[in-house]
Amino acid sequence: MPEKNISLEEFLPGLNELQVIPHLRLRRSQSGNPDEHDLIFLVCTQEVKKGGHIGRTCLCCTGNSSINDYPCFKESMIKDHYDAIVCLLFSFTYTEVKYKAINE
Repeated sequence: MPEKNISLEEFLPGLNELQVIPHLRLRRSQSGNPDEHDLIFLVCTQEVKKGGHIGRTCLCCTGNSSINDYPCFKESMIKDHYDAIVCLLFSFTYTEVKYKAINE
């Protein structure tokens, strides 16, 4: 489990610091369908894999995320940088839904 809960307001700037662009796909919020999910896709902004989809996490449930394992993707990044992205993603993924919700 994560060391601390991370709100959306903390998660997005954290991605920016790691040179990752969040791409939001808010299907549940738009459709109202509980079978849909509000997802944040993580897009790499660094060469060699610039534009590559690193992984995704869900805003509306806990524990729903994935990391893509493209051939040589992890190896194309500095280990500490990749580990920091995974740590931030893991912490946000396992944050309680009420804490990571979009606040007005």
